[in-house]
Amino acid sequence: MICEYTQNLLNQNTIDLAIIGDENALSEIFKHYSSLIRKHCTKKCYDINGNSYLYFDEDKEQKLKEHIAAAVRNYRF
Repeated sequence: MICEYTQNLLNQNTIDLAIIGDENALSEIFKHYSSLIRKHCTKKCYDINGNSYLYFDEDKEQKLKEHIAAAVRNYRF
C-alpha cells in the first residue's frame, strides 16, 4: 500500500532544475503548493454590518512565493 503522502511528491528532476534556476520548474513547485499558498493567504473578514467574507491577500501570496523561491535557490546538498 502506498502512503498518501508519497503519491503526490514533486519529481526530483523538477526540484533539481529549480535549484539551478529554471523558472518553469519553479512554476511547477508553485503549482504543486498552490492550495497551501492559497490557504495561508486567505482570511475571514467582517464588514461593518457583521457579514463575513473571505479576503485573499495578493501581497502575502507574492511574499510567500519569494520565500519559496529563495529557499529553493539557496538549497545545498
